[in-house]
Amino acid sequence: MYQSLPEGVGMERQMSRVGCSMANKPWPDEMEMFEPYVTGIMWFKKLPDTKAVADALEKHLWPCHRFNSCIEGSKWVRRHESMDREYHFVEMDMPDEKAIEEFGMKTQLTSLPR
Repeated sequence: MYQSLPEGVGMERQMSRVGCSMANKPWPDEMEMFEPYVTGIMWFKKLPDTKAVADALEKHLWPCHRFNSCIEGSKWVRRHESMDREYHFVEMDMPDEKAIEEFGMKTQLTSLPR
């Protein structure tokens, strides 16, 4: 799975007020809101190599603290030195667009491991 940072090396960044409020459940439980995180579905006319897409995201997005960190209290905390491609990239054959949309919604409504 993830390669953890050495003990005591976790990087922390202060969150914005909006980010902090989102992390601390600003809505009532009755609303049954899902956790705020990014789920992406990419559409292509011609399927690129998954490794090429993962390489690009690791190079351009992973260095950003909002992609490589988890929320702890009111801070972004980087727990892992490198991106776990197996966890972050799922490649599946789907019968149609409806199945893709259902998978995307199911994934978005599933809480992340803590």
